[in-house]
Amino acid sequence: MRFKGQLVLFFIFLVIAVVTFVSLSNDMSTCFDGQKNGDESGIDCGGECVRVCLDTITPLEVIRTELYEGTEFTFNVLTYVRNRNENVTGYDIPFTTTLTHRESGEVIDVIEDTFTTDTREEIILFSGHLVADHSVPVMVETILEEGSWEKGDRNRHTLKTLGNDLGFSEQGTRLEATLENTSLDAYSNVEVIAFLYDGTEVRNISRTNIEYIGGGNSKSLIFTWPKNYEGAVTHSDVRVIQYNEE
Repeated sequence: MRFKGQLVLFFIFLVIAVVTFVSLSNDMSTCFDGQKNGDESGIDCGGECVRVCLDTITPLEVIRTELYEGTEFTFNVLTYVRNRNENVTGYDIPFTTTLTHRESGEVIDVIEDTFTTDTREEIILFSGHLVADHSVPVMVETILEEGSWEKGDRNRHTLKTLGNDLGFSEQGTRLEATLENTSLDAYSNVEVIAFLYDGTEVRNISRTNIEYIGGGNSKSLIFTWPKNYEGAVTHSDVRVIQYNEE
């Protein structure tokens, strides 16, 4: 008799589990049908859906843009962005950096790109090789657009930069460092920025991109500037600003 009672309870539990699973599966299946249904608060977003509705996202804020000389006819731009959102990840967020003539307002060059962000107060975006003569008075602006947001933070990267071997010569300035992956996770499209400082002021920047770095591996990093900054910089820094998980 006791056995039969346990068997009945088991079947009741099994039925409840199956019904719950089917219900959740049905809820999730509506998250990709292009309609607002189920417990969604928007079309295929909110409720049980992994996608976050854009009207619940606090817009990202451009704090400042900084312009740096590249080669003789190019500029590089850093855009600092504040993210006030928590426990969400933004994917493929478009941004446009525009270089214009300071006096005439004429557009000189435009760079379009995308980025991914998790819960961080400050994001750094790089726009490189905007073409303009250094003698031309220019100004720069970066505009952000809406991307796609999902629940949860992506895993923080386990990449470290080691060593800042700074050298100077007639050919310019060269910085060598190492990118080390301290975990078993692999990463691709790793964007790394080198900063040259004079005290607290950034004198110039350079970027390199690592296509792939496997778990437990390391990669050599080399940054160059055409100008010799000997005596004009006090120290350097190297940071990872963008990456994709494999």
